[in-house]
Amino acid sequence: MALQADQASASTTSIEKVENDESDLRSSDLAPHDANVEEFGPRYADLPMEVSLTDVSLLFNFRLVELRELSLARCKQLTHEGIQALVRGCPAIEQLDLSECCNIKDETVRQIVIHLRRLRVLSLYGCYQLTDYSLDHIACHCHRLRVLDVRDCKQMDGDPARRLVNLKQLTTIRKSEHKV
Repeated sequence: MALQADQASASTTSIEKVENDESDLRSSDLAPHDANVEEFGPRYADLPMEVSLTDVSLLFNFRLVELRELSLARCKQLTHEGIQALVRGCPAIEQLDLSECCNIKDETVRQIVIHLRRLRVLSLYGCYQLTDYSLDHIACHCHRLRVLDVRDCKQMDGDPARRLVNLKQLTTIRKSEHKV
């Protein structure tokens, strides 16, 4: 599932490429490379909109060591405990979409970036409880990150690129244009 782009246009930063339109990220940013089921489970999981995972699902049933791409967008019942179990049970995740997961907090992002060392694409679109501390955690631990979506994270700095300058592989930051 492509990341949703329902908000106002993003603004430009000093990063090489910043998405600044209302379109979805390119499908190549999020498309699965190999959707085949392997010995250790699928490499890609995109839940249908009618499915809503909860912490219980992740705490007791989610150990897929080969999972590379996961979309949990709009799973509004997920909390820190569920995401913490997820990142420990699925350490190979490279692309994670947590768009509009409203219970995600800075400590959750910290757990994500500490445990998912291969993370290349992260969408936190609409996670309105996140602050600049999440950006600091990302800057310290996500050295492979290429695409970050922080649109509609209203408590974050208007220019996240300033906090992420040390991430040399980061080419795309999607952010909201803050009102002055």
